[in-house]
Amino acid sequence: MILPVQPSTFRMSVPNGADRLSTPEWKNKSSVKKLVFDHVTTTRSVPDIPMCRLDKTLQEEGNISKIDIPPNITEFRHKYKVATDCIWAITVKPNQRIQLQFKKFDLDKPNECDKNFVQIFSTHTDLNSMEKQFCGSIADTVLSKKNVMFVRFFAVYNSTVNSNFEANFTAYRDIDKQSKGEKDGCNKDEFNCEDATCISETLRCNGRYNCRFRWDEDNCQSAQTLSLNDDHIIVIMVIFSLILAGMCFTFIYNCIKKLIRDHQTIQVKWGRCGLAFLKNKVDLSVGHISRAELYGAKFVWKYNNENGE
Repeated sequence: MILPVQPSTFRMSVPNGADRLSTPEWKNKSSVKKLVFDHVTTTRSVPDIPMCRLDKTLQEEGNISKIDIPPNITEFRHKYKVATDCIWAITVKPNQRIQLQFKKFDLDKPNECDKNFVQIFSTHTDLNSMEKQFCGSIADTVLSKKNVMFVRFFAVYNSTVNSNFEANFTAYRDIDKQSKGEKDGCNKDEFNCEDATCISETLRCNGRYNCRFRWDEDNCQSAQTLSLNDDHIIVIMVIFSLILAGMCFTFIYNCIKKLIRDHQTIQVKWGRCGLAFLKNKVDLSVGHISRAELYGAKFVWKYNNENGE
């Protein structure tokens, strides 16, 4: 849009490109004055940006990431090409605090803190309450001062798509050194993280590190692996059992077949030995074979014939 600068009492709007035509004139009875115009770039009007707030309330643990952003926020950002600005509000029990651990932190423009960043606030979202701001390539673990924590993710339009982060939060309780419980300050339904803090017993061996020094996943790796891969283990065991059964059947079949073949071979050899013995006796002492020897040779020959040898 083109607006006149002089004279100050005259304001006029003309279409874009009017400066390429003859300069408009303002005529009166006394003189003719030419108007001077200044170009002012106008932008398309954008409606009120919808609030992007996600609440995580009274959870022992939870996960936050860019994929939590509602679809309507994403569609609005694409339509009007505006920045993404979302806040996660995490609230735990009054006697607990919050530990935030980043599992993934990958901004599109590292170290350009005016274009993409993650901010951590304590009880309020004003600048005085900001605890941390991460806009580089890594993000450290953050502990809240009270039972409330706010996490803000901001990225300009061109940086939103390629900026990603994922963090796990855990509700924990500081051990009261003056009144220790049954497990060095932790209750029956709590796990001692060995750093003067307690977490819920349900978080032990869940495949995620909820203790600051990861003691909650110690000595439970095998059980965790079994629980996470039950279906795969069942399939593997079934296949292995079928293979083992096939091998055993083949081995037993071959053994039985070999025993039968060896038994037949032995019987054939015994029959041949009996006939050879009878022949030798006849050759060595023709006419001098006793009845007993002749009867024995005939018995062997008859036995072999009856048994198919």
